[in-house]
Amino acid sequence: MISKNVMKTAESDNDIFYRVVCGCGSNEHDIGIHFEIEDNIPHTVFLNFYKKVAWCSNWGDLNFFERMWHRIKASIVMLFTGYIDTEESFIIDTDNIDGLMEALKEGKEYIEKGP
Repeated sequence: MISKNVMKTAESDNDIFYRVVCGCGSNEHDIGIHFEIEDNIPHTVFLNFYKKVAWCSNWGDLNFFERMWHRIKASIVMLFTGYIDTEESFIIDTDNIDGLMEALKEGKEYIEKGP
């Protein structure tokens, strides 16, 4: 059974979804975990993590023109490379850790069971 702050959101023959709640309580910081198995690739799992990551030009003590310049630079990088590097924090406490470990164990059992 999944514990506090971790919930199973969907399950089908070849995949299972979990949602892990951020310790700060904001829904915008949650992480989605997706276990997926393929019939033609035995004993292999695709483990996908989904998280909303924000990029903001308003951080720091910048004036309007400096913020606009940061936005323009980021847009140019995205335009020519196809991606922009970002990072985001996820607050995790002992309840989240226990629930995450339980979700991973349950996902492993699900994979071993097979479709």
